[in-house]
Amino acid sequence: MVWYYETFVKVGRLRVVGDLIMIEIDGDNVHDIPVSEVLDIISNAIQKPLNPEDLSEGVGNLSKRQLGLKFNIPVDGQLYVAIVRQVLGMIQNPEKKSALWVTVN
Repeated sequence: MVWYYETFVKVGRLRVVGDLIMIEIDGDNVHDIPVSEVLDIISNAIQKPLNPEDLSEGVGNLSKRQLGLKFNIPVDGQLYVAIVRQVLGMIQNPEKKSALWVTVN
């Protein structure tokens, strides 16, 4: 997948509530996905395991390229995109939010 040839538009945000990541899509319902499932998706995208108990260790071992990777979040048949660095930062500090994107054809 070649991301740098695609155009993205921001359509919402992600935020952490307990053990869930809330997927807030502008003008739509709120969906949720377990934090553990998002960490599995990110681990697959960066091809490295992440320790949910100590994400700072995992983040410190990622290259700039891996931190900037975008990964897909499936919701109701639509694939949404988020940036690894933002999402891991949000999971470490639940007061933060992460942007949610879709590709524009």
